[in-house]
Amino acid sequence: MRSRAAAPAGGLLVVALLAGCGSVAFGPAYSEEEQAQYCALRGGWWRPDTGWGGHCEFEGAGFL
Repeated sequence: MRSRAAAPAGGLLVVALLAGCGSVAFGPAYSEEEQAQYCALRGGWWRPDTGWGGHCEFEGAGFL
């Protein structure tokens, strides 16, 4: 008897989970130009990278 009652509830749960997962791909929050400007404002050097989108590099205090 339990399996008959649990089957519709389980089916609804699966449908709800699949409906909540959209297939829309969102782009990055900031462009590389904006990230480079923000990096320069903080005193860093922007290192572009085609694979990961780049990163901001800082000189550590021990190397001054």
